[in-house]
Amino acid sequence: MTTKKDSSRNGAAAPDVLLNSSGHASAHARNRRPLELVTQFFKFSAIGILNTGLHYGVFIVLYGMAEINYLIASTVGYCVGTFNSYFMNRRWTFASKTDRILGEFTKFVTVNLLALGTNVALLFAMVTILSLQPQVAQIGAIIGSMSINFICNKFWTFSSI
Repeated sequence: MTTKKDSSRNGAAAPDVLLNSSGHASAHARNRRPLELVTQFFKFSAIGILNTGLHYGVFIVLYGMAEINYLIASTVGYCVGTFNSYFMNRRWTFASKTDRILGEFTKFVTVNLLALGTNVALLFAMVTILSLQPQVAQIGAIIGSMSINFICNKFWTFSSI
């Protein structure tokens, strides 16, 4: 067995990978990847929960206390959550090292718009086609849109540019 310095897709340094005689990663190295993916998904989910609370908190302050229109208050809250989500996921979940922050952020916003569209489309389909109650359908729509959001951010936004 030989070792090779591995670097992850996002440019962060990774530990040495054991290579077998044919130059392929050992089973141990391959088994680490699913664990990394699960860990990143849970970090991504935790940040999502935090940002949902942040969105709602901004909404309550702007709408309930400052008496700003509820649609504007919600939009501002969503934007605050999106900014926070980008910076936290960039540092903690995906450990991005790129200095091309504007390009990366543009990709992040694009992915979030795609996820929002996915959520609305799934919600509409589950309510109109499957006749589910919106409160129930939203759970499925969130799962679908969150999956799209995570996959696109992992393999496009936070991959090496």
